[in-house]
Amino acid sequence: MNVKGEKDLERVRTVALLALSENARLTSELVRTKREILLLKGATPEQLQQELQLLDQKLAKDAAAFEKKVDDEAKKRSEPAEKKPRKQRERSGPRPEQKSLRVVDVPHDLDEADRACGECGGALAYWEGQDDVTEEVDVITREFVIKKHTRRKYRCKCGCLETADMPARLVPGGRYSNEFAVEVATMKYVDQLPLERIVKIMTREGLVIDSQTLWDQVHALASRLAPAHARLREQILTEKVIGMDQSPWKVLGHEKSWQMWTLTTTTLCYFDICKSKGEEDGRRVLGSFAGTIIGDAATTHAALSSSTLWFAHCWAHVIRRAKDLSTSDPLRSAQLVKMIQQLYEIDAEAGDDNQRRHELRGTKSRKIVDDIYAWRLEQRPLPSSPTAQVLGYLDNQKAGLKRFLDDPCIPLDNNQSERGYCWVAVGRRSFFGSRSKRGTEAAAIFYSLAESARRVGVDPREYFSTALAAALAGKTVPLPHELARATLAV
Repeated sequence: MNVKGEKDLERVRTVALLALSENARLTSELVRTKREILLLKGATPEQLQQELQLLDQKLAKDAAAFEKKVDDEAKKRSEPAEKKPRKQRERSGPRPEQKSLRVVDVPHDLDEADRACGECGGALAYWEGQDDVTEEVDVITREFVIKKHTRRKYRCKCGCLETADMPARLVPGGRYSNEFAVEVATMKYVDQLPLERIVKIMTREGLVIDSQTLWDQVHALASRLAPAHARLREQILTEKVIGMDQSPWKVLGHEKSWQMWTLTTTTLCYFDICKSKGEEDGRRVLGSFAGTIIGDAATTHAALSSSTLWFAHCWAHVIRRAKDLSTSDPLRSAQLVKMIQQLYEIDAEAGDDNQRRHELRGTKSRKIVDDIYAWRLEQRPLPSSPTAQVLGYLDNQKAGLKRFLDDPCIPLDNNQSERGYCWVAVGRRSFFGSRSKRGTEAAAIFYSLAESARRVGVDPREYFSTALAAALAGKTVPLPHELARATLAV
Protein backbone atom coordinates (compact mmCIF):
# COMPACT_ATOMS: atom_id res chain seq x y z
CA MET A 1 0.00 0.00 0.00
CA ASN A 2 1.25 3.48 -0.94
CA VAL A 3 0.51 5.46 2.25
CA LYS A 4 1.67 8.79 0.74
CA GLY A 5 -0.81 8.55 -2.14
CA GLU A 6 -3.73 6.93 -0.23
CA LYS A 7 -6.71 9.28 0.26
CA ASP A 8 -9.03 6.86 2.17
CA LEU A 9 -8.28 7.71 5.84
CA GLU A 10 -10.22 4.68 7.18
CA ARG A 11 -8.09 2.36 5.09
CA VAL A 12 -4.93 4.06 6.37
CA ARG A 13 -6.18 3.68 9.98
CA THR A 14 -6.80 -0.05 9.45
CA VAL A 15 -3.32 -0.55 8.01
CA ALA A 16 -1.80 1.32 10.97
CA LEU A 17 -3.66 -0.86 13.52
CA LEU A 18 -2.53 -4.02 11.75
CA ALA A 19 1.04 -2.70 11.74
CA LEU A 20 0.89 -2.02 15.50
CA SER A 21 -0.49 -5.53 16.12
CA GLU A 22 2.30 -7.08 14.06
CA ASN A 23 4.87 -4.96 15.91
CA ALA A 24 3.54 -6.22 19.27
CA ARG A 25 3.76 -9.81 18.06
CA LEU A 26 7.35 -9.32 16.88
CA THR A 27 8.26 -7.72 20.22
CA SER A 28 6.83 -10.68 22.12
CA GLU A 29 8.74 -13.04 19.82
CA LEU A 30 11.95 -11.05 20.44
CA VAL A 31 11.50 -11.39 24.25
CA ARG A 32 10.85 -15.12 23.96
CA THR A 33 13.92 -15.62 21.74
CA LYS A 34 16.09 -13.59 24.09
CA ARG A 35 14.89 -15.75 27.06
CA GLU A 36 15.72 -18.99 25.22
CA ILE A 37 19.20 -17.73 24.26
CA LEU A 38 19.97 -16.79 27.87
CA LEU A 39 18.75 -20.16 29.17
CA LEU A 40 20.90 -21.98 26.59
CA LYS A 41 23.89 -19.93 27.79
CA GLY A 42 23.22 -21.14 31.36
CA ALA A 43 22.09 -17.82 32.83
CA THR A 44 20.87 -17.85 36.45
CA PRO A 45 17.26 -16.70 37.23
CA GLU A 46 18.62 -13.40 38.59
CA GLN A 47 20.68 -12.77 35.41
CA LEU A 48 17.69 -13.74 33.26
CA GLN A 49 15.43 -11.30 35.10
CA GLN A 50 18.01 -8.49 34.84
CA GLU A 51 18.56 -8.99 31.09
CA LEU A 52 14.80 -9.05 30.38
CA GLN A 53 14.32 -5.85 32.39
CA LEU A 54 17.04 -4.13 30.33
CA LEU A 55 15.37 -5.31 27.13
CA ASP A 56 11.97 -4.00 28.31
CA GLN A 57 13.54 -0.61 29.10
CA LYS A 58 15.16 -0.42 25.65
CA LEU A 59 11.90 -1.31 23.89
CA ALA A 60 10.00 1.26 25.94
CA LYS A 61 12.62 3.93 25.12
CA ASP A 62 12.46 3.13 21.37
CA ALA A 63 8.64 3.28 21.47
CA ALA A 64 8.72 6.70 23.19
CA ALA A 65 11.22 8.03 20.64
CA PHE A 66 8.99 6.79 17.81
CA GLU A 67 5.92 8.47 19.33
CA LYS A 68 7.83 11.77 19.61
CA LYS A 69 8.97 11.52 15.99
CA VAL A 70 5.34 10.98 14.91
CA ASP A 71 4.17 13.98 16.95
CA ASP A 72 6.93 16.22 15.54
CA GLU A 73 6.12 15.19 11.96
CA ALA A 74 2.39 15.82 12.51
CA LYS A 75 3.14 19.26 13.97
CA LYS A 76 5.46 20.09 11.08
CA ARG A 77 2.80 19.12 8.51
CA SER A 78 0.14 21.19 10.27
CA GLU A 79 2.21 24.40 10.10
CA PRO A 80 2.09 26.45 6.88
CA ALA A 81 5.22 26.09 4.73
CA GLU A 82 7.47 29.14 4.81
CA LYS A 83 8.00 30.32 1.26
CA LYS A 84 11.11 32.19 0.28
CA PRO A 85 10.82 35.13 -2.11
CA ARG A 86 11.32 34.04 -5.70
CA LYS A 87 14.49 36.07 -6.18
CA GLN A 88 16.04 34.50 -3.08
CA ARG A 89 15.22 31.01 -4.32
CA GLU A 90 16.79 31.67 -7.69
CA ARG A 91 20.11 32.97 -6.43
CA SER A 92 21.71 34.88 -3.58
CA GLY A 93 23.47 38.16 -4.31
CA PRO A 94 23.47 40.36 -7.42
CA ARG A 95 24.15 38.92 -10.84
CA PRO A 96 27.60 39.83 -12.20
CA GLU A 97 27.52 42.16 -15.18
CA GLN A 98 28.84 40.60 -18.39
CA LYS A 99 29.98 43.76 -20.17
CA SER A 100 32.56 41.99 -22.32
CA LEU A 101 30.14 39.46 -23.83
CA ARG A 102 28.70 39.96 -27.31
CA VAL A 103 24.89 40.20 -27.32
CA VAL A 104 23.07 37.91 -29.76
CA ASP A 105 19.38 38.71 -30.39
CA VAL A 106 17.13 35.63 -30.54
CA PRO A 107 13.54 36.69 -31.44
CA HIS A 108 10.60 34.42 -30.56
CA ASP A 109 7.32 34.87 -32.43
CA LEU A 110 3.83 33.39 -32.21
CA ASP A 111 2.87 30.64 -34.63
CA GLU A 112 0.37 31.65 -37.30
CA ALA A 113 -2.36 29.62 -35.58
CA ASP A 114 -1.81 31.44 -32.25
CA ARG A 115 -2.25 34.92 -33.73
CA ALA A 116 -6.03 34.77 -33.34
CA CYS A 117 -7.74 36.11 -30.19
CA GLY A 118 -9.07 33.36 -27.94
CA GLU A 119 -11.99 35.55 -26.83
CA CYS A 120 -13.38 37.15 -29.99
CA GLY A 121 -11.48 35.38 -32.76
CA GLY A 122 -9.99 38.61 -34.11
CA ALA A 123 -6.44 38.90 -35.46
CA LEU A 124 -3.69 39.75 -32.94
CA ALA A 125 -1.54 42.75 -33.89
CA TYR A 126 2.10 43.10 -32.85
CA TRP A 127 2.42 45.47 -29.85
CA GLU A 128 5.66 47.27 -30.68
CA GLY A 129 7.96 48.21 -27.84
CA GLN A 130 6.27 45.93 -25.31
CA ASP A 131 8.38 42.79 -25.77
CA ASP A 132 9.39 40.65 -22.78
CA VAL A 133 13.21 40.36 -22.79
CA THR A 134 15.07 37.60 -20.94
CA GLU A 135 18.86 37.19 -20.91
CA GLU A 136 20.81 33.94 -20.65
CA VAL A 137 24.52 33.20 -20.93
CA ASP A 138 25.24 30.63 -23.64
CA VAL A 139 28.41 29.10 -25.08
CA ILE A 140 29.46 28.97 -28.71
CA THR A 141 31.97 26.18 -29.31
CA ARG A 142 35.39 27.34 -30.45
CA GLU A 143 36.06 26.53 -34.09
CA PHE A 144 39.38 25.87 -35.77
CA VAL A 145 39.48 26.97 -39.40
CA ILE A 146 41.94 26.78 -42.27
CA LYS A 147 42.63 30.23 -43.66
CA LYS A 148 43.61 30.23 -47.32
CA HIS A 149 45.84 33.23 -48.00
CA THR A 150 45.67 34.19 -51.67
CA ARG A 151 48.54 36.46 -52.68
CA ARG A 152 47.48 38.28 -55.79
CA LYS A 153 50.04 38.81 -58.57
CA TYR A 154 50.36 41.80 -60.85
CA ARG A 155 52.37 42.10 -64.03
CA CYS A 156 53.54 44.83 -66.35
CA LYS A 157 53.77 44.79 -70.13
CA CYS A 158 57.52 45.03 -69.70
CA GLY A 159 57.53 41.69 -67.89
CA CYS A 160 57.84 42.90 -64.23
CA LEU A 161 55.85 40.94 -61.60
CA GLU A 162 54.63 42.03 -58.15
CA THR A 163 53.05 39.73 -55.55
CA ALA A 164 51.14 40.88 -52.47
CA ASP A 165 53.02 40.30 -49.22
CA MET A 166 51.92 37.92 -46.48
CA PRO A 167 51.48 39.26 -42.94
CA ALA A 168 54.54 38.71 -40.73
CA ARG A 169 54.58 35.12 -39.44
CA LEU A 170 55.98 33.69 -36.21
CA VAL A 171 57.16 30.62 -38.12
CA PRO A 172 57.80 31.62 -41.77
CA GLY A 173 56.05 29.13 -44.03
CA GLY A 174 54.51 27.42 -40.99
CA ARG A 175 51.06 25.90 -40.94
CA TYR A 176 49.81 27.58 -37.77
CA SER A 177 48.92 31.23 -37.20
CA ASN A 178 50.48 33.66 -34.75
CA GLU A 179 47.34 33.72 -32.61
CA PHE A 180 47.36 29.93 -32.48
CA ALA A 181 50.80 30.03 -30.82
CA VAL A 182 49.55 32.70 -28.38
CA GLU A 183 46.54 30.52 -27.54
CA VAL A 184 48.70 27.46 -26.83
CA ALA A 185 51.13 29.44 -24.63
CA THR A 186 48.20 30.91 -22.69
CA MET A 187 46.62 27.51 -22.14
CA LYS A 188 49.91 26.04 -20.91
CA TYR A 189 51.40 28.81 -18.78
CA VAL A 190 48.32 30.78 -17.70
CA ASP A 191 45.64 28.08 -17.57
CA GLN A 192 48.32 25.56 -16.48
CA LEU A 193 47.31 22.76 -18.86
CA PRO A 194 49.86 20.11 -19.92
CA LEU A 195 50.39 19.91 -23.67
CA GLU A 196 48.90 16.41 -23.82
CA ARG A 197 45.71 17.72 -22.21
CA ILE A 198 45.60 20.58 -24.71
CA VAL A 199 45.89 17.97 -27.49
CA LYS A 200 42.80 16.19 -26.12
CA ILE A 201 40.84 19.44 -25.89
CA MET A 202 41.71 20.49 -29.43
CA THR A 203 41.02 17.00 -30.81
CA ARG A 204 37.56 17.14 -29.24
CA GLU A 205 37.06 20.47 -31.02
CA GLY A 206 38.01 19.02 -34.41
CA LEU A 207 41.75 19.77 -34.75
CA VAL A 208 44.11 16.82 -35.25
CA ILE A 209 47.45 17.75 -33.66
CA ASP A 210 50.21 16.34 -31.44
CA SER A 211 52.08 17.69 -28.41
CA GLN A 212 55.38 18.11 -30.30
CA THR A 213 53.70 20.51 -32.73
CA LEU A 214 52.27 22.48 -29.81
CA TRP A 215 55.71 22.65 -28.16
CA ASP A 216 57.26 23.95 -31.40
CA GLN A 217 54.75 26.82 -31.35
CA VAL A 218 55.43 27.60 -27.68
CA HIS A 219 59.21 27.54 -28.20
CA ALA A 220 59.00 29.81 -31.25
CA LEU A 221 56.92 32.34 -29.31
CA ALA A 222 59.27 32.17 -26.30
CA SER A 223 62.22 32.94 -28.58
CA ARG A 224 60.47 36.08 -29.84
CA LEU A 225 59.61 37.23 -26.31
CA ALA A 226 63.06 36.48 -24.85
CA PRO A 227 64.30 40.10 -25.32
CA ALA A 228 61.36 41.32 -23.18
CA HIS A 229 62.32 38.78 -20.50
CA ALA A 230 65.89 40.11 -20.49
CA ARG A 231 64.66 43.73 -20.31
CA LEU A 232 62.43 42.76 -17.39
CA ARG A 233 65.48 41.65 -15.40
CA GLU A 234 67.42 44.80 -16.33
CA GLN A 235 64.50 46.96 -15.19
CA ILE A 236 64.22 45.19 -11.83
CA LEU A 237 67.96 45.44 -11.16
CA THR A 238 67.77 49.24 -11.43
CA GLU A 239 65.51 49.38 -8.36
CA LYS A 240 66.91 50.12 -4.90
CA VAL A 241 64.78 47.49 -3.12
CA ILE A 242 63.69 44.17 -4.61
CA GLY A 243 62.27 40.88 -3.35
CA MET A 244 64.04 37.57 -3.94
CA ASP A 245 63.13 33.93 -3.37
CA GLN A 246 63.67 30.41 -4.74
CA SER A 247 61.41 27.41 -5.26
CA PRO A 248 62.10 23.88 -6.60
CA TRP A 249 61.39 23.12 -10.26
CA LYS A 250 61.62 19.58 -11.56
CA VAL A 251 63.49 18.90 -14.80
CA LEU A 252 62.78 15.40 -16.07
CA GLY A 253 65.90 13.28 -16.38
CA HIS A 254 67.63 15.09 -13.52
CA GLU A 255 67.56 13.39 -10.15
CA LYS A 256 67.87 16.65 -8.22
CA SER A 257 65.32 19.45 -8.64
CA TRP A 258 66.45 22.70 -10.20
CA GLN A 259 65.57 26.03 -8.59
CA MET A 260 63.32 28.77 -9.91
CA TRP A 261 64.72 32.10 -8.69
CA THR A 262 62.49 35.14 -8.63
CA LEU A 263 63.21 38.86 -8.43
CA THR A 264 60.23 41.12 -7.84
CA THR A 265 58.91 44.62 -7.30
CA THR A 266 55.30 45.66 -6.84
CA THR A 267 54.80 45.78 -10.63
CA LEU A 268 57.51 43.49 -12.03
CA CYS A 269 58.31 39.81 -11.63
CA TYR A 270 61.29 37.97 -13.13
CA PHE A 271 61.84 34.20 -13.02
CA ASP A 272 65.08 32.38 -13.82
CA ILE A 273 65.49 28.60 -13.52
CA CYS A 274 68.96 27.49 -12.41
CA LYS A 275 70.47 24.15 -11.50
CA SER A 276 70.85 25.14 -7.84
CA LYS A 277 70.11 27.82 -5.27
CA GLY A 278 73.77 28.23 -4.47
CA GLU A 279 75.90 31.36 -4.32
CA GLU A 280 77.21 31.03 -7.89
CA ASP A 281 73.73 30.92 -9.44
CA GLY A 282 72.61 33.70 -7.11
CA ARG A 283 75.37 36.03 -8.29
CA ARG A 284 74.55 35.24 -11.92
CA VAL A 285 70.85 36.07 -11.40
CA LEU A 286 71.58 39.28 -9.44
CA GLY A 287 74.34 40.50 -11.75
CA SER A 288 75.60 43.89 -10.65
CA PHE A 289 72.63 44.71 -8.43
CA ALA A 290 73.40 47.10 -5.60
CA GLY A 291 70.76 47.81 -2.99
CA THR A 292 68.52 45.99 -0.51
CA ILE A 293 66.94 42.58 -1.03
CA ILE A 294 63.97 41.50 1.05
CA GLY A 295 63.93 37.74 1.56
CA ASP A 296 64.11 34.85 3.99
CA ALA A 297 67.10 33.75 6.03
CA ALA A 298 68.57 31.30 3.49
CA THR A 299 72.26 30.43 3.76
CA THR A 300 72.75 31.53 0.15
CA HIS A 301 71.41 34.98 0.98
CA ALA A 302 73.97 35.45 3.74
CA ALA A 303 76.75 34.44 1.32
CA LEU A 304 75.54 36.98 -1.26
CA SER A 305 75.70 39.92 1.18
CA SER A 306 78.37 42.52 0.48
CA SER A 307 79.22 46.15 1.06
CA THR A 308 76.77 47.16 -1.68
CA LEU A 309 74.12 44.47 -1.20
CA TRP A 310 72.12 44.10 2.03
CA PHE A 311 69.38 41.69 3.06
CA ALA A 312 66.28 42.77 4.94
CA HIS A 313 64.53 39.80 6.47
CA CYS A 314 60.85 39.01 6.19
CA TRP A 315 58.53 39.50 9.18
CA ALA A 316 55.91 37.23 7.58
CA HIS A 317 58.31 34.31 8.14
CA VAL A 318 58.46 35.20 11.84
CA ILE A 319 54.71 35.52 12.22
CA ARG A 320 54.15 32.17 10.47
CA ARG A 321 56.65 30.49 12.79
CA ALA A 322 54.95 32.12 15.77
CA LYS A 323 51.53 30.83 14.67
CA ASP A 324 52.99 27.33 14.41
CA LEU A 325 53.48 27.49 18.20
CA SER A 326 49.72 27.89 18.81
CA THR A 327 49.44 24.22 19.86
CA SER A 328 52.67 23.66 21.79
CA ASP A 329 53.00 27.13 23.36
CA PRO A 330 49.74 29.09 22.79
CA LEU A 331 50.52 31.91 25.26
CA ARG A 332 53.86 32.91 23.76
CA SER A 333 52.46 32.36 20.25
CA ALA A 334 49.61 34.83 20.85
CA GLN A 335 51.92 37.40 22.46
CA LEU A 336 54.45 37.39 19.61
CA VAL A 337 51.80 37.40 16.86
CA LYS A 338 50.02 40.34 18.47
CA MET A 339 53.20 42.44 18.63
CA ILE A 340 54.16 41.72 15.02
CA GLN A 341 50.65 42.54 13.80
CA GLN A 342 51.08 46.00 15.31
CA LEU A 343 53.94 46.63 12.85
CA TYR A 344 51.55 45.97 9.96
CA GLU A 345 48.89 48.22 11.49
CA ILE A 346 51.40 51.08 11.74
CA ASP A 347 52.40 50.67 8.08
CA ALA A 348 48.72 50.62 7.10
CA GLU A 349 48.27 53.92 8.95
CA ALA A 350 50.88 55.52 6.67
CA GLY A 351 49.25 54.25 3.46
CA ASP A 352 51.26 55.17 0.35
CA ASP A 353 52.94 58.20 1.98
CA ASN A 354 56.64 57.28 2.23
CA GLN A 355 57.49 60.30 4.37
CA ARG A 356 54.74 59.45 6.85
CA ARG A 357 55.85 55.80 6.90
CA HIS A 358 59.44 56.87 7.60
CA GLU A 359 58.26 58.96 10.58
CA LEU A 360 56.04 56.23 12.00
CA ARG A 361 58.70 53.56 11.62
CA GLY A 362 61.26 55.73 13.39
CA THR A 363 58.96 56.15 16.38
CA LYS A 364 56.09 53.70 16.78
CA SER A 365 57.54 50.75 14.85
CA ARG A 366 60.95 51.09 16.50
CA LYS A 367 59.31 50.94 19.93
CA ILE A 368 57.37 47.79 18.94
CA VAL A 369 60.56 46.09 17.72
CA ASP A 370 62.36 47.07 20.94
CA ASP A 371 59.41 45.61 22.92
CA ILE A 372 59.63 42.37 20.91
CA TYR A 373 63.32 41.90 21.72
CA ALA A 374 62.85 42.95 25.36
CA TRP A 375 60.07 40.36 25.63
CA ARG A 376 62.32 37.81 23.95
CA LEU A 377 65.02 38.30 26.65
CA GLU A 378 62.47 37.49 29.36
CA GLN A 379 61.65 34.09 27.84
CA ARG A 380 63.34 30.91 29.15
CA PRO A 381 62.00 28.03 27.01
CA LEU A 382 63.51 24.53 26.92
CA PRO A 383 66.61 24.65 24.63
CA SER A 384 65.31 22.07 22.15
CA SER A 385 61.67 23.19 22.10
CA PRO A 386 59.90 24.72 19.05
CA THR A 387 59.62 27.98 21.01
CA ALA A 388 63.40 28.11 21.44
CA GLN A 389 63.82 27.67 17.68
CA VAL A 390 61.49 30.62 16.92
CA LEU A 391 63.24 32.83 19.46
CA GLY A 392 66.59 31.73 18.03
CA TYR A 393 65.40 32.85 14.59
CA LEU A 394 64.60 36.27 16.08
CA ASP A 395 68.11 36.47 17.54
CA ASN A 396 69.98 35.30 14.45
CA GLN A 397 68.13 37.57 12.00
CA LYS A 398 67.94 40.62 14.25
CA ALA A 399 69.91 42.95 11.94
CA GLY A 400 67.90 41.99 8.86
CA LEU A 401 64.56 42.18 10.68
CA LYS A 402 65.33 45.70 11.96
CA ARG A 403 66.56 47.05 8.61
CA PHE A 404 63.07 48.21 7.53
CA LEU A 405 63.10 50.80 10.34
CA ASP A 406 65.61 52.99 8.48
CA ASP A 407 64.16 52.74 4.95
CA PRO A 408 60.46 53.34 4.21
CA CYS A 409 60.86 51.63 0.82
CA ILE A 410 61.64 48.24 2.41
CA PRO A 411 58.42 46.22 2.82
CA LEU A 412 57.76 44.33 6.05
CA ASP A 413 57.71 41.02 4.23
CA ASN A 414 58.49 39.30 0.97
CA ASN A 415 54.91 38.23 0.25
CA GLN A 416 54.98 39.96 -3.15
CA SER A 417 57.58 37.39 -4.28
CA GLU A 418 55.79 34.43 -2.75
CA ARG A 419 52.47 35.42 -4.35
CA GLY A 420 54.20 35.36 -7.73
CA TYR A 421 54.94 31.68 -7.20
CA CYS A 422 51.23 30.82 -7.47
CA TRP A 423 51.74 30.29 -11.22
CA VAL A 424 54.80 28.16 -10.59
CA ALA A 425 53.19 26.04 -7.86
CA VAL A 426 50.13 25.20 -9.96
CA GLY A 427 52.19 24.51 -13.07
CA ARG A 428 54.60 22.33 -11.11
CA ARG A 429 51.71 20.15 -9.92
CA SER A 430 50.01 20.15 -13.30
CA PHE A 431 52.84 19.11 -15.62
CA PHE A 432 55.64 18.18 -13.19
CA GLY A 433 58.21 20.68 -14.45
CA SER A 434 60.07 20.65 -17.77
CA ARG A 435 61.59 18.04 -20.06
CA SER A 436 64.71 20.00 -21.04
CA LYS A 437 66.75 23.15 -20.48
CA ARG A 438 64.81 24.79 -23.34
CA GLY A 439 61.64 23.94 -21.43
CA THR A 440 62.92 25.69 -18.30
CA GLU A 441 63.81 28.78 -20.34
CA ALA A 442 60.36 28.92 -21.95
CA ALA A 443 58.66 28.46 -18.56
CA ALA A 444 60.73 31.27 -17.01
CA ILE A 445 59.89 33.64 -19.89
CA PHE A 446 56.13 33.02 -19.92
CA TYR A 447 55.73 32.96 -16.13
CA SER A 448 57.71 36.21 -15.80
CA LEU A 449 55.69 38.08 -18.41
CA ALA A 450 52.33 36.62 -17.33
CA GLU A 451 52.84 37.50 -13.64
CA SER A 452 54.12 40.99 -14.50
CA ALA A 453 51.05 41.51 -16.70
CA ARG A 454 48.74 40.36 -13.91
CA ARG A 455 50.33 42.82 -11.47
CA VAL A 456 49.48 45.82 -13.65
CA GLY A 457 46.00 44.64 -14.69
CA VAL A 458 46.86 43.49 -18.22
CA ASP A 459 45.40 40.23 -19.53
CA PRO A 460 48.38 37.86 -20.14
CA ARG A 461 46.95 36.57 -23.42
CA GLU A 462 46.45 40.10 -24.70
CA TYR A 463 50.01 40.92 -23.67
CA PHE A 464 51.48 37.90 -25.49
CA SER A 465 49.62 38.87 -28.65
CA THR A 466 50.64 42.54 -28.52
CA ALA A 467 54.26 41.71 -27.66
CA LEU A 468 54.50 39.25 -30.57
CA ALA A 469 53.11 41.81 -33.01
CA ALA A 470 55.75 44.32 -31.89
CA ALA A 471 58.53 41.72 -32.20
CA LEU A 472 57.48 40.74 -35.73
CA ALA A 473 57.32 44.41 -36.71
CA GLY A 474 60.94 44.87 -35.62
CA LYS A 475 59.99 47.11 -32.69
CA THR A 476 61.12 46.91 -29.07
CA VAL A 477 58.83 44.47 -27.29
CA PRO A 478 56.99 46.47 -24.60
CA LEU A 479 57.00 45.27 -21.01
CA PRO A 480 53.57 44.75 -19.37
CA HIS A 481 53.72 47.94 -17.29
CA GLU A 482 54.72 49.93 -20.39
CA LEU A 483 51.73 48.49 -22.25
CA ALA A 484 49.47 49.38 -19.33
CA ARG A 485 50.75 52.97 -19.34
CA ALA A 486 50.24 53.26 -23.10
CA THR A 487 46.67 51.96 -22.77
CA LEU A 488 45.87 54.49 -20.04
CA ALA A 489 47.34 57.30 -22.14
CA VAL A 490 44.94 56.50 -24.97
